[in-house]
Amino acid sequence: FHAHASPAVQDVFGVITAFGSPVLWVLGFGLGAYLIARRNWPLLAGWALAMVAGKLWNMGLKEWIAAPRPAFEGWTSPEGGYGYPSGHTMQATIAYGMLAYLVWRRAASRRARAAPVAAAAIIALIGLSRLVLVVHFPSQVIGALLAGGLWLLTSATFTATLRGPDRVYSKQRQCEQQEETS
Repeated sequence: FHAHASPAVQDVFGVITAFGSPVLWVLGFGLGAYLIARRNWPLLAGWALAMVAGKLWNMGLKEWIAAPRPAFEGWTSPEGGYGYPSGHTMQATIAYGMLAYLVWRRAASRRARAAPVAAAAIIALIGLSRLVLVVHFPSQVIGALLAGGLWLLTSATFTATLRGPDRVYSKQRQCEQQEETS
């Protein structure tokens, strides 16, 4: 990527990579404030677990594994610290995945069913941006996808347990039962 990415391509992926860190903090605090205003404590607890504990897990993994970032003749990574797993990719996997889960769980509309696809697309682009900008090796991005996916499943399971039965599913099931009896 270093040898073949033009400055224009690097600029585009520089914008995309911002959706894996600074934009996530705005999203994280914004959704947290919204959930507080709505007094939706189970979702707030799940969101906080996903975001805060996911970030701490990423930092712990980086320190434990202590893998270097890419460095080769004529290139030194502009990012500091260790490279495994990619923090941008892991946090994007957790945050956008959790957001998609919350949207999908809350509504039964077509838009809600598209949320996981949209989340997967932005996560993939952020992971690719970390490679194009040569701040991670492919294994660091793949590891971040796996570690982030594992934490996303943990957070979604925790949230589902706190919330109890799915209201959307229950309403759909009630409608189907009413149709069967009429």
